[in-house]
Amino acid sequence: MIYFAVDELRANLLPNYLARQWGHPLRHRMCQITYPELFRTRSMPRGAWIFTALDALSDAELGMVHHLQSAARDAGLPVFNPAREALHRYELLQALHQSGRNDFRAYRADGPLDAIRYPVFVRLANEHDGSLTPLLHDRAALRRAMAYLSLRALPRRELLVVEFCETVSADGLYRKYSIFRIGNAYIPRYLHIGPHWMTKSDTRGADEALIAEEMDYLRQNPHASWVREVFEMAHIEYGRLDYGLRNGRPQAWEINFTPVLAGNPNRPGERQINRLTHPAKELAHAAIKEAFERIDPGPVPGNEVRVEFPPTLEQQARQDRSRIHTLECRRQWITRIAAIPGVRSVGPLLRRTFGG
Repeated sequence: MIYFAVDELRANLLPNYLARQWGHPLRHRMCQITYPELFRTRSMPRGAWIFTALDALSDAELGMVHHLQSAARDAGLPVFNPAREALHRYELLQALHQSGRNDFRAYRADGPLDAIRYPVFVRLANEHDGSLTPLLHDRAALRRAMAYLSLRALPRRELLVVEFCETVSADGLYRKYSIFRIGNAYIPRYLHIGPHWMTKSDTRGADEALIAEEMDYLRQNPHASWVREVFEMAHIEYGRLDYGLRNGRPQAWEINFTPVLAGNPNRPGERQINRLTHPAKELAHAAIKEAFERIDPGPVPGNEVRVEFPPTLEQQARQDRSRIHTLECRRQWITRIAAIPGVRSVGPLLRRTFGG
């Protein structure tokens, strides 16, 4: 059995996968447990453990995960993504630039910003929704953007300012390559191609030549050696690396600890999307299924692994989670207020005024 440790906000990802044709054959071999449940029960069933969403946890919660992982390893269980060694986005981008692999830098928004090379954009340090701003071309635009984001209850300590790395191809399109690591398997998952620098899946379109280009990427895995180096540097054994090419050199954008394995089967338009991209999905998901089967140890005899946490660590973790919950509630309140018709009309003005 493979157990996924997940945060509550992403608890739908594994069920979505198991409900789809790709993951359905594994439905009796994969299970998920949320971090609050693990912290509460202090026990781990015997099997392989994949710890996702490490970037959604506080330092104290990561300390508790470290205790869980140590107990599991002592019991001889396979453990993926070490809580204390795995690099989060900022630390990874720092290491990649310092090693000469990345041409751009990232800065904590609450730290010194004098050495920045413009243009830049601002994003959340530990989320995966892309940029919060357009490209900002000077210090005044960045200052306005930070003021606007503060109105949205986004504190500077949670933000990164990232130098823009131009990766447009000769055809005027941007390409985002994505590859999974599952244990020792490295599986190209997709190639998104579109006209905007923040390339998302819905910009790829149905162009036959572009779909053929994606299939070539999935079959050939052309950057495999570099990909292994990045994952090893990050100490991440399960996740998805997103990257681009600048003058033929790979540039890493991030490693997602909690990648989407398959979309929500109830999402509108999902059948049409599957028809357009079915060959690519079939190729990638066959390899993903095989990788999961390889790390599944099967039935592991013995009782559940029991874990004890230092009381002071537990107390700090509870306080951290309460603080995170309060901040999230504040953001949701601001979002609801912003959705009121009279207030909503002010949004574009605020973005123009503060967003650069």
